[in-house]
Amino acid sequence: MVSKSYRQVLSAEELELSNMLDRRIADMRRMLANMEPGSAASALRVLREAFPEASLEERVRALTATRH
Repeated sequence: MVSKSYRQVLSAEELELSNMLDRRIADMRRMLANMEPGSAASALRVLREAFPEASLEERVRALTATRH
């Protein structure tokens, strides 16, 4: 059995975290597209309530991607 180096394991973990973040932001974008909130403030409020574990940066990324 071949063991992975620390660098290979870390890279795999970082890749998984990145994929998880991408999926969560995609979920937020779908939610906003379905709801069509009237303002950025209301959109951020809805996202905060629906995704309390998401950082403000993540919620803003989802919002800006939806508005462009």
